[in-house]
Amino acid sequence: MRIKIGKTLRGIRKLTGKKQHEIAALIFVSRATYSAWENDKGCPSLIQIYAFTNAVNIPIQSFILKLEEDQEI
Repeated sequence: MRIKIGKTLRGIRKLTGKKQHEIAALIFVSRATYSAWENDKGCPSLIQIYAFTNAVNIPIQSFILKLEEDQEI
């Protein structure tokens, strides 16, 4: 099963009230790259996921739990 990360990224980003380009700038990727992740057209590396959790100020463990919840079984 392929893990889809887009729903989780989008949900957490929207909770922060930030736009895609703002998150992208904080984690040093283009807005297009970040958008592709949210649309499950690409996948961030573990380092980029860690940078994302730091940018939105949540523990990586919370991100992983949310990712598990968001998976469609």
